[in-house]
Amino acid sequence: MKGQSFYFNSDDYHPMQPSSADIILRQQLEYSISRYFYDACDRTLKNLLSNCRWYVTTQANAMNIGD
Repeated sequence: MKGQSFYFNSDDYHPMQPSSADIILRQQLEYSISRYFYDACDRTLKNLLSNCRWYVTTQANAMNIGD
């Protein structure tokens, strides 16, 4: 596949404004990632996190296509 170029039409790009469904799905993803992270922590780190205001955010503003 090296050397091949891929072209997308306008339907392949993400919308400029996320829909309410997109926002809800992103919040659910962030919550799930937070739970997996927290559940994998040891007791000391869980105690620390429980006393802090921490959260996980996602950053999905780019699409990378590798060769």
